[in-house]
Amino acid sequence: MDGDIAPLVEIVRLMKETFTAGNGYLIVDEAHSTGCFGPKGRGIVSELGLEGEVAVKLHTFGKALACNGAILLCSPVIREYLINYARPLIYTTFMSYPALAAIRASYQYLEDGKTEMLAADLKMLIGALHSRLLALQERLDFGTEAAQDEERPRPGELLRVSRECPQSPIFSVLSAEPKSLAAYCQRSGFMVRGIVPPTVPSGAERIRICLHAGNTVPQIETPEERARL
Repeated sequence: MDGDIAPLVEIVRLMKETFTAGNGYLIVDEAHSTGCFGPKGRGIVSELGLEGEVAVKLHTFGKALACNGAILLCSPVIREYLINYARPLIYTTFMSYPALAAIRASYQYLEDGKTEMLAADLKMLIGALHSRLLALQERLDFGTEAAQDEERPRPGELLRVSRECPQSPIFSVLSAEPKSLAAYCQRSGFMVRGIVPPTVPSGAERIRICLHAGNTVPQIETPEERARL
């Protein structure tokens, strides 16, 4: 939800210290990192060089790959276990051949390195949007000092972002008025939604912005321009 990345290096170290007999197994969901992180989009585990430390990796065919479905990368033993005991897996409908062809095409783009420039552009956009949001937050904080209306949220409460730039293209923008802020963004052409309890705890209401490689810097810097995030 926050767009942060699990501290996998620390988790692996803790797992080895705790399970000294080697009976600790790590499962990593790479849904949001597939296509965006690692060499040729192989994911965050590959980027950190932890392939030999992870028992199961889940890679989606959706999101960055723009298809549907997912795959588990695991050992033959785990594969046989899932085939025999994972009822939802066994009774899942077989994927259509057009879907498989689309997945193959997406992976061919990754393997050929055609997406590496897009991934680099996405990281640049992450920094640009974060800088823009911080600047807006500072202006709102300045306006808070002059706010007099006690019945309405003060300007500084309308938008709060972490000062640390996120590594992923998912931004959580905390807000006392997430639905109003989302509606304003939608009128400006931004496809965002307000997220409220019980999806998030009370006091952690927010809007969630997801960048994609097709965005441009002008779209980020000019909210009035019709854009899609």
